[in-house]
Amino acid sequence: MVYLYLCGILCLVATCRATGFKVSSKDGQMEVTVGDSGINQITVGGYPLDMSGDITIANCSISMSKSSQQGSVVLVTQALTCPGDNKAETILTLSPEEDHVLMSVSFKGTSANNWTSAVSASFGFDRASSYKLWAPWDRGTKDALNPSDGGFSWWEGTYAFGWHADDFVVAEHVSVLVPEQDKSFSIIGNASNPPVPEGHLYTHGDGGAGCTAPGACSDNASFNFEFLMLRMGPGVTHMREYHLVPHSASCWRPGILWSTENYHSHWGPTFANARYVDGLGSYSSYLGNLTDPIYKQMGYQTSWDLSGRFFPYMGQFLPPMNSSQDTWMNDKEGTQQPANCSYQSIDDYYCRIQKESFSTLSYYNVFEYGINIVYSPDRGAPSFPLKEQNWENASQYLQDNFRPALVTNYACAYGGPCRASFENPVIGKAQGSWQGSVVVDPRAGLGYDNSLVSQVKRKISVLPHFQGLVVDRSDWNQLVNLDGDDGYTFVVNRSGHSMQRSYKYILGKVRSVLNADKGKEKVMLCNTVGYAWLPNMDVFDGSYSEGGSINAVGILGVMSTSILWVYGKDCCSDDWFQQHIRMGVFPMAPFPMNDHAIQPTSENIPAYIKYGKIFTALRKCNWILTPHPITVTSANTALTNAFSKDGIHIFPVVMGNTSSVNVLVSALPNSSSDSLAVSYLVPGNTSNWEPLQYSMQGSQLKTTIPLSDGCALLKIQ
Repeated sequence: MVYLYLCGILCLVATCRATGFKVSSKDGQMEVTVGDSGINQITVGGYPLDMSGDITIANCSISMSKSSQQGSVVLVTQALTCPGDNKAETILTLSPEEDHVLMSVSFKGTSANNWTSAVSASFGFDRASSYKLWAPWDRGTKDALNPSDGGFSWWEGTYAFGWHADDFVVAEHVSVLVPEQDKSFSIIGNASNPPVPEGHLYTHGDGGAGCTAPGACSDNASFNFEFLMLRMGPGVTHMREYHLVPHSASCWRPGILWSTENYHSHWGPTFANARYVDGLGSYSSYLGNLTDPIYKQMGYQTSWDLSGRFFPYMGQFLPPMNSSQDTWMNDKEGTQQPANCSYQSIDDYYCRIQKESFSTLSYYNVFEYGINIVYSPDRGAPSFPLKEQNWENASQYLQDNFRPALVTNYACAYGGPCRASFENPVIGKAQGSWQGSVVVDPRAGLGYDNSLVSQVKRKISVLPHFQGLVVDRSDWNQLVNLDGDDGYTFVVNRSGHSMQRSYKYILGKVRSVLNADKGKEKVMLCNTVGYAWLPNMDVFDGSYSEGGSINAVGILGVMSTSILWVYGKDCCSDDWFQQHIRMGVFPMAPFPMNDHAIQPTSENIPAYIKYGKIFTALRKCNWILTPHPITVTSANTALTNAFSKDGIHIFPVVMGNTSSVNVLVSALPNSSSDSLAVSYLVPGNTSNWEPLQYSMQGSQLKTTIPLSDGCALLKIQ
């Protein structure tokens, strides 16, 4: 017997596990062996891996565990006894699919009262010293595309579900690689799995970069997906799905490829031509002309309206006026000056910027409302339709229309701007934010959703050049409203409503409005600095994010727009630009009157122009997700990635330490090898694409790429 540490519970796992019921994918490439305690073994392309898999509930003991088969489906049913005379049931179901095995997990409390405990889907390995692990993680300054940080096995790690903690993952997704067999498999969460108030990926082991060869570290390692603050009680069953997908190469890319093909709406934009906003961004109150050629030379493209530049206060993003000429005073927050605004003045600005070939996106926020809010203890009732006569008085407008949406009893998962925690909730007091605004709940029936949707409809109606939205403050997804009950959440011994469910609801309604007029759909991007989380992305066309999580927003943007904040102090070295290039992420541009962001200087403008043609070349690119698309064969430390657009393949080579690199390219366009056009582009404002000689080595293209400051783009078409 060997011991595995899973989710704080010491488990015994037999080293001989091949007996039990078997479930195979219909193509025969994945086989899962199941016993009474859960998964005993998986076989990938004929190669067996000693892997255990089960569902655990913290502090509970198993009183009954039994496997059974119903046709081609295998179930493992467990009864558990838990503290406080509570009881629970878990069911693990394995079903054959065409190219994978579907693992469904369900769990529920079976006693009469409501309670909660940490629940995990756990996976352990007996020979992890020969394996590598990859997840769609941020990893900070590390190479997020390098499985196990370049070593074998993996380490003790905690990765929050989407929340910008020390490290985090953007999806329930793990790939396990077996380099010696050139095989791998992925455990891929259903992108529509229900939200959890708090979740983590935990990894357990002692491997990583220091384990430079198979067998260098301990054989035993594990990982688990953990779900917190879910109600265990009568009438509530929690369901989650995971796909066990085999791959014919030791590479993480096929797992993401499978996910993008099966959950395209989460990875890709909501309509075909949404990528016109790709490029460098700004967040500024500047309304001047952009005719200076430096903007296009830098690769600049998209203006996100500074919060308050065109609206009177948070949550009143376009007030109800009688005519396009009627004016209101903007919100003089941050660095901007007070100014009169009207429908006509806003649209004139949008029109002018778009005629200069740039894009404009409006500020939007579904969780914060008002300015210097004073509220009554009387919750009142929502108004349908809206009573709009008092819109200039934010406090009165709240009371008239959606006072029940004001959050005054709440708890939060992670803290940050939130005053409460799951252990210490706030009772009877609103959560404040910028300029005396308050946090509100946009779920159905409280009235604020009606206000938010009506404003988007107004933008479409009265602003002919309105192109879309950037939605700010996803961090309030961490909050649980204790005045609501979503049927699944249980915090501080009481029911609650997760704001993640409110977020999904209201932005689904907004997306329906934005895409209602086919051919005139509007872009909507997400500021992921709070939650960079794939299940939220099906309503978005990409991200425009504060923070510095290049790796996370790059991975989320394998098929969509990714624009990332630049504060000024964090740029502008060659390595800094090249990390953005490798991850397909567009930085903010040094732009006049940027708010808490990079300002133009005589030093940074030339640095941006140096890389401008490269950023322009990366517009509308998707990641190539076939195995090992490009390999550096010369002895240097250059890093690579692979992109495609319109049948053209583009490969960034960055952070090289020599004047050139030798590469083998396996991801070639659908052209015969004798008709390929190969060229390269290096940083520099006078650089152009230059032709490059190549030869074929079997089915792979072999060439030597000159580098400048360690960087080049290789283009094959």
